[in-house]
Amino acid sequence: MRARTTIISLLTLGSLMLGSFAIADDANAQHDRVREACPGVVAWERNRIHDHLPTVDPSTITAPTLRGEIMKMAEDDQAVRNISPKVLASEGSAALEEVNKVDAGNLAKLRQIVKDHGIPTPHMIGDKGMEAFWMLVQHADHDPLLQQKVLTALFSDSRGLPLNEIALLIDRVQINRGEPQTYGTQFHREGGKFAPDPIRDSSELAARRKSMGLMPIVDYECVLRATYNER
Repeated sequence: MRARTTIISLLTLGSLMLGSFAIADDANAQHDRVREACPGVVAWERNRIHDHLPTVDPSTITAPTLRGEIMKMAEDDQAVRNISPKVLASEGSAALEEVNKVDAGNLAKLRQIVKDHGIPTPHMIGDKGMEAFWMLVQHADHDPLLQQKVLTALFSDSRGLPLNEIALLIDRVQINRGEPQTYGTQFHREGGKFAPDPIRDSSELAARRKSMGLMPIVDYECVLRATYNER
């Protein structure tokens, strides 16, 4: 499976994904660097329309044990992905093996969670729990059927996730099924440069991205180049 680059909640979570890895860096310095290199991002941040999603009082969630399990899985996911560029360059293969090992364990747990509880809701595991669950499903690339099952649930009920995060999962599922992506969020390395995975009907891409709260594709690509010092 070809490694892809996915930007997750850009300038919100403070984590930029490179293939399987999140580059460990000071979030504020990283954001400043991106903004300086990509002025279009500043304009987009200023004018973007935010989703106004209801929040769940953590004290009212109905499945706190499940939430704890999912949060622990997410911690494990990020522990093997938060890696410096220097370490990634020198120990890339070993680091990737560790990522694959954690992902395999989390995937087995995800399958059991969905079997036992169905697709969780914010009322079950809270807003943070849903964010963690979504991230884990994003990384469940070896089970596109599970990803599709979650996506189907999101189509009927966003489960408290903003549109831009749903768009990321839509693209991820499409690429994993060998189909062109809809929103242009999935990238791979090609000849040392970032290149988007195939996109359907690219003439309508700008409108589709805007409808899901995603920045223009030219700014998205600029962020990738600025983040990883690609010229």
